[in-house]
Amino acid sequence: MRITGDPPATALAVARQLGIASASERIITGPQLAAMSQSELEKHVKKTCVYARVDPAQKLRIVEALQEQGEFVAMTGLCSAAQKDPLDLRCIAHTT
Repeated sequence: MRITGDPPATALAVARQLGIASASERIITGPQLAAMSQSELEKHVKKTCVYARVDPAQKLRIVEALQEQGEFVAMTGLCSAAQKDPLDLRCIAHTT
């Protein structure tokens, strides 16, 4: 799964290169996520591999929805991205 602030086309291209998405993969964007209820997110969260233009609070919402369904969640990222994203820093602190 790829959860990123990148534009949808970039998010999908990187996910395809990593082998975690197909060309026809459904993408959920930050604005779409903002319009979803928690129950809608929980229905889609395990079926969606690419989230684009999401903000840190939305990343946390996705992580919590996955954890609620019994999934274990790990995060990776570049140091420069973590400096801009407090959620990344918190996740790094809890995994090291």
